[in-house]
Amino acid sequence: SIYQIAGGVNLLQVLPQPFSGIASLSVTALSLLFTADTKTLDAVTVNAATSQSIQLLPAVALTGVTLTMSVTSPIDMRNRRTRIQLAGNFKVGSRSDAGVIQISGTAPDLVLQGQLVSGVIQFGDLLQIFLPNVEIDLPYIPVIEAFFFSYVATGQVFSVSCNLQMDDWKIADKLAITSVSLSISNSPSLQGSLSGWISILPDDPEVAIELYLVSAYLGSGLGWRFEGDQTGGQLPLDKLLKEYLGWDTDQSYALDGLGFAFETQSGSWEFRAKTAKPWTVPFIPELSVLASFTGGYNGAAVLAG
Repeated sequence: SIYQIAGGVNLLQVLPQPFSGIASLSVTALSLLFTADTKTLDAVTVNAATSQSIQLLPAVALTGVTLTMSVTSPIDMRNRRTRIQLAGNFKVGSRSDAGVIQISGTAPDLVLQGQLVSGVIQFGDLLQIFLPNVEIDLPYIPVIEAFFFSYVATGQVFSVSCNLQMDDWKIADKLAITSVSLSISNSPSLQGSLSGWISILPDDPEVAIELYLVSAYLGSGLGWRFEGDQTGGQLPLDKLLKEYLGWDTDQSYALDGLGFAFETQSGSWEFRAKTAKPWTVPFIPELSVLASFTGGYNGAAVLAG
């Protein structure tokens, strides 16, 4: 048999679950490498395929699975090495134009990775397959771009990431989240996260900064909470107040450690920061303090403190 030619290596026994459960394989090619002088079999390569679908995840079934097994020094038990390349594809959704993900990886330590090769991924199909029972109410229907899939056979751990191409996610008159992306993983438990960028004082290049926001799901009916923090630079309090709260003040304290949060369900948002340096209390010249600032919109009221 082919397994005997390969030094007794059973291709399926080398593979982890669920691939070791393949019931039928068809050999499509076989190549042997000999050294004529020593009459030694140096390597065996077996190409095989199966028409069987492989259930990778509860809602992900691989089709078109092919395997290439390479065994070097097949008759030398001490130096024999086995390597299996595996490839296949799956669809995201059942539509005729559903996105097709081509994946591949190498065993025995199998890690599969894949990208979109054809078709279109619908956002609803993506959630139904990888993040069921989680609500993501976006302001627009996104186009899925830069889709990436990874699967680690040990532990059956998967991750998905993609960009959600859509118009800016408007929070307030001068605040919007851009470059929104979605990531999903089942390690340590099934969870998803939205992320994006928000520009603060973009029309003032001398002080403008961008904050990277990451969200967490708050639960059914509660939406998502985005949060992000400044990693460098300072912002003038007076410009921040005027631009986003409509307040004029002659107090121009420098702020650092700026943080921003936004909750999708209520529409509430807030800035939080502290003064970069101690400031002198106007009516007590001998007293200087470090102060914190919080300001934003809470449902139907502008808050500051």
